[in-house]
Amino acid sequence: MVTAKGLVLLAQFLAAVALVVGLAGFALRRTMPWLVCSAMALTVLIAAALFLVDAST
Repeated sequence: MVTAKGLVLLAQFLAAVALVVGLAGFALRRTMPWLVCSAMALTVLIAAALFLVDAST
C-alpha cells in the first residue's frame, strides 16, 4: 500500500528530474517553454518539500 509520504517523495523525485531537464533545456535554448517548465517544477518541488516537512511533525 502506498502512503501519502511515499507519494510526496515520488512527486519530489519527478519534480527534481523535471527541474533538471527544464534547466538544461533553458541553458541550450532560451525560450519561454523551458522557463515555464523550470518554474513549474520548482514550484512543485517546494510544495512537496513543505508537505513532507508538515507531515513529518
